[in-house]
Amino acid sequence: MNEEFSRAKTAQEFLKRITKPSLYTVFRVRRRRRRSTDNTDNDSSSGYYLSIERILEHGRRLFESLSERQRVSFFNEDAREFAKYLERIVKIDLWMDEGIELGDVQNASSAQCAECYMVTIAIEEEDYDERGGIGMVVLRTHALLTPLPNVVPPPRLREENKVEEEIELYAILQGEPREHPHKKHTNWVIKRESLEIQRQLWNEREEENENKNCQKTTTTISFKRKKFVECVLCKHDEEEDDYLLYEGLTTNVFILKTDPTDAERVILQTAPNEDVLLGVARGCVLHACDDLALQISLSHPRWSERASWIALFTTNSITTCKPFKGVVNAITKELVRFPEKSSIDADEIMRSIDEKTSHLMSES
Repeated sequence: MNEEFSRAKTAQEFLKRITKPSLYTVFRVRRRRRRSTDNTDNDSSSGYYLSIERILEHGRRLFESLSERQRVSFFNEDAREFAKYLERIVKIDLWMDEGIELGDVQNASSAQCAECYMVTIAIEEEDYDERGGIGMVVLRTHALLTPLPNVVPPPRLREENKVEEEIELYAILQGEPREHPHKKHTNWVIKRESLEIQRQLWNEREEENENKNCQKTTTTISFKRKKFVECVLCKHDEEEDDYLLYEGLTTNVFILKTDPTDAERVILQTAPNEDVLLGVARGCVLHACDDLALQISLSHPRWSERASWIALFTTNSITTCKPFKGVVNAITKELVRFPEKSSIDADEIMRSIDEKTSHLMSES
């Protein structure tokens, strides 16, 4: 473990500090209270234990991206052994090094008292070291533990203008699909920065427009501001002059839409397996929708079919399901705002998907 990397405040800063190309994974860890009947074998005899969410799936995906030399030399081609290696990193190298006690947290800082943490683990691609004239297979690993916030901030009230600001989350359609979608790679962290800058410019324009509106009022008003929090990568279908949706910068993307043959029937649509990251949360969403008897279409949502969309949401292993109020096509400047009222209760469908997905994700 490199101390310089561990001082990073965010996962993105941490990954950018790793100068050598690396593969990585991100997952959630929860500090849970042990039940009196719970015989969980853990590192602490206190009333709390660590629950690492979906460690086998996260481990398997990263394991498959390692070189054959690394898989054979360190883990005997066994993905379960690799998952145990990740678990040791969390419980010993991260948790113990941070000095976070599972039981007595009375004197701990607010960061140490967080119930939920994000773990980022990166492994350098370089797998062989010939320094000193003796060649050996190497596995250089870096890891970061980040506390996650527990509270969603309420709408902001601007006293000087008596304006209550409500933030509405929007996605923005921009950027081409990733070259190697099945891997999480530090190269992508650098490459996506230009898209994040463009997204921020959209947010700055929104804030400018809001400030102009605030200056014109002397009474209390409720103001809704778009906040662009994710870019949806897309590909231009030149033959059809259409745009195919792939995935987000750090998320998988899902569309809820009405069936063209039956307006009362809902279809869940997401890009096919071969074109996007096979995220752990994505797998849980598909499992949840199967349990809910929702029709699933593993095909690219098309911008030309946006009139049938009733919801868009994204998933990753940290935020699970995040719904959006709308999406803007940065190329055509067209906007889709999802209906708040319709014959189909999209919010209720979203709640059911989220509940089932969260339950599946919480399994160790």
